[in-house]
Amino acid sequence: MKSRILRLFILCSAAVVFLIQAPLSQSAPFVFKNGIKRPTPEREKYLKSKMIPFETAMARQQASAKGGRSYAPEALPPRVVNYQSLPVVGNQGNLGSCSAWAVCYYTKTFQEAKEHGWGRPNPSSHPEQVSSPSFGYNLANDGGDNGSWPVDIEDRIADHGCATLQDMPYTNATAWPSETAWRNAIPYRGQDV
Repeated sequence: MKSRILRLFILCSAAVVFLIQAPLSQSAPFVFKNGIKRPTPEREKYLKSKMIPFETAMARQQASAKGGRSYAPEALPPRVVNYQSLPVVGNQGNLGSCSAWAVCYYTKTFQEAKEHGWGRPNPSSHPEQVSSPSFGYNLANDGGDNGSWPVDIEDRIADHGCATLQDMPYTNATAWPSETAWRNAIPYRGQDV
């Protein structure tokens, strides 16, 4: 189960990053800011030192799932419908927080909902089950609405966890998490980047 969740997490993250970086048609109006921002060369070097290659992560998951024995990967189904654990579609508004929405709001919420067996998370009725894009964005945007890099946000989640919308509502790009948000984020730490 965990290896399937990891594979799905990796595939979703890759798809989101691809879509974020895909060029927009010149004729299509774009009303939201593009908040994707590459890290500095120094920060990128640091992040790469913490990243685990996909093959290594999959091998670890497979070995863990089979008690140390490796096995052939399962065949992927032709179609997967997995919206049951995704939060309802949100709105980043006019902030350049698209990376945080992809990593925190959608991917981290999906992962936690699958892990805890929650139904489809709804920020209106269950904000305690939805990961806050403000938490990830505000930790990774250099103190302003400057955009962020998805792996940078994943690194913050691995180190600090991710607060929920209940503890840190989505408001602006500069609000720092409260003490409660920091404390309650810890159980939602990621295992690896």
